[in-house]
Amino acid sequence: LMDFLMSKVETAVTPVSLRPASKKMSKESLERTKQHHKRILAVAGMIVIISSGYLLSHEFLNKHDLRIGSKDATESVIIGNMLSDLIEAKTDLKIERKLALGGTMIAFEALRSGEIDLYPEYTGTGYSTILKNKLRPGFTPDEMYTLVKQQMRDTHQIELLESFGFNNTYVLAVTQATAAKYHLKTMTDLTRVSHNLRFGCSPEFAARDDGLPGIEKTYGMTFKSVNNFSGTLMYTAITSDNVDVITAFSTDGLLQKYDLVLLEDDKNFFPPYYMLPFVNGKTNAEYPEIAQALSVLSSAIDDATMQKLNYEVVEKGRDRAEVARTFLLERGLVKPEDFKN
Repeated sequence: LMDFLMSKVETAVTPVSLRPASKKMSKESLERTKQHHKRILAVAGMIVIISSGYLLSHEFLNKHDLRIGSKDATESVIIGNMLSDLIEAKTDLKIERKLALGGTMIAFEALRSGEIDLYPEYTGTGYSTILKNKLRPGFTPDEMYTLVKQQMRDTHQIELLESFGFNNTYVLAVTQATAAKYHLKTMTDLTRVSHNLRFGCSPEFAARDDGLPGIEKTYGMTFKSVNNFSGTLMYTAITSDNVDVITAFSTDGLLQKYDLVLLEDDKNFFPPYYMLPFVNGKTNAEYPEIAQALSVLSSAIDDATMQKLNYEVVEKGRDRAEVARTFLLERGLVKPEDFKN
C-alpha cells in the first residue's frame, strides 16, 4: 500500500513539463487527477487510523495480568505449566508463560524485579542459594519452610504459598538385589555394610560438605571405593554392576525406569527441597485469588508422582505442557471446558 501511495505522490508532484509526452495532461485532466489523489490519500489515512485502532485494541484485549516463569529444568517447566493452567481455569486472570528462563538466580531476579509474578522454587534452594544461609543437618521440612518464608518476606518482599508435596532432595539409591541382600531401608542400615560397597557420585558431590564428606561424618560410614560419574551415567553404572550405591534426586524419572530402592535419610542430613510457588509480594497482595486457585495443589504431588511426570517427558518424549494438563485433568482439578484454546 505504501509503495502504491508513494508512486502516486511522486506522479502528483512532478511538473507536467517534466513528464513523458504520453503523460502530459490537460488542465481539466490535471484537476481530476488532483481530486483522485486527494481521495486516495483520504482513504489511506482512514486505513492507517483503522489499522492503528485495531492494533491498539488487539494489544489491550491480549494484555496479560500475570507472568508465570520457571527455571529450565524439566520438573520446573512441568509445574510452571500446571500453575498457569490452574490460574487460567479458576480465575479471570490472563497468563503469559515465561518458562525455562534459566537457573535459580535468573528466575529469582526476574521475580524480584517484577519481570515475572511467580515461579516454582525449592525451599532448600531458597535457604542456601538465594538467602545464602549455611546448610546444616537436622532441618525438618516445617522448620525449613517457616524460616525461608519469613526471610523471603523480610528481605525480598517475596511470599511463599503452600508446598506441592514432593521433596526433590538428594537420596542414596541401591538396586532391589542389593537392598534385599543387605536388608537396607535407611542410610543407618547402609552404615553397617558401606565398607563392602562401591559408591558412585558426581565429582562435586564427592567434595561438598553437604555431600559425601558430610554423610561420612554424620552417619560414620566409609565406602570401599568412590567412583565419579555424571548425569545418567550413574544409572548405567549401578545397573551394569560397576557400583553398588549412587546418589540421585528423589524425583528423578530414571528411578522408576531402573526400579531402584531409595534409602531413607533417617538423620535428616540432606536439607528439604520442597517445591512451592514463590510470589512477588505486590502481586500476592493485588491478586489474592492466586493463592486460592493454587491451593488445590497443596500436598497433591508426592515424590513417586513427580518421578512419573518427569519420566513421561524425559523417557517418553511427551510435551511438558501436555503432561502438566493431563495430570490436572486426571485428578479432577480442572475440566476440559475450562480451556478454550
